[in-house]
Amino acid sequence: MKLLRTRHEGELLTCAMAQDGTLRDISAMLEVRDDRTWMAPELLRPAGERFEERWQSLAVVPYVPEQLDIPYQPRQLITVGGNFRCHAEQVGIPLPPEPILAMKSMGAAAPPYGVLKLPKGSARVDWEVELALVIGKAIRQGSTEISFDEHVAGYCVANDISDRDWLLQRGGQWVKGKSSDGFGRLGPMLVTPQSALPLHEMTLTCSVNGQLMQSARASEMIFTPHALITYIATFMSLAPGDTIFCGSPAGVALGRPGQSYLQSGDVLESGITGLGMQKLVCEAMEG
Repeated sequence: MKLLRTRHEGELLTCAMAQDGTLRDISAMLEVRDDRTWMAPELLRPAGERFEERWQSLAVVPYVPEQLDIPYQPRQLITVGGNFRCHAEQVGIPLPPEPILAMKSMGAAAPPYGVLKLPKGSARVDWEVELALVIGKAIRQGSTEISFDEHVAGYCVANDISDRDWLLQRGGQWVKGKSSDGFGRLGPMLVTPQSALPLHEMTLTCSVNGQLMQSARASEMIFTPHALITYIATFMSLAPGDTIFCGSPAGVALGRPGQSYLQSGDVLESGITGLGMQKLVCEAMEG
């Protein structure tokens, strides 16, 4: 099932994308609660089966990109660095023997379309298209029995936008360069594992002003999504809504001599095969 949340006539509706490409209101079929219990795979699977049987009878909702919200309620945002060999080589870091992790502030989470505010004084804001993995059911620290069918709500497109000056030049932790408002774009849809393409058929792409900057298959990751969940669960518990940004391929501005970073007026487009596209217009933050 492909889940989206969109604003329509003053309401935030939970929708699913039907076989004909239309959005259908499934609010009555899947009760989206603030406690995120609806994200459990054992609830999403039967809801998806009911949707396949009844989608033609459900109300059509207009697909207006600018009205889309994040397709679920994120909780923790966990990013993974250097998880593509090509990216590690481009930015000049050794291949990691273990996943490199950093947190993003929840304030960074934002919808897939709209305006990206470039913080005042930031000259090196960079793009990083990534596959995001969304937890649907709690995983206790130390758990060894972790499965996608039981614990994962789905995948979505992410852009782990990063301010390289705060990230690399100012000391301290990477969280400073990853946590500006709107630096964690998620969506447009949450696709359940059963409906998602296999990793080798997912191509991640990112373009700036129509020029392709990043392109790689998700199967090129050093650490697979399952390996990342298992690794992270060794030292922390995970809960519904926790989102793992699984790493970005080569093609970012960092490590490309002469390559401009994001500027006001730039159009940033990111996507993954089968998971949809994002589109952002950059603007300088005032004040």
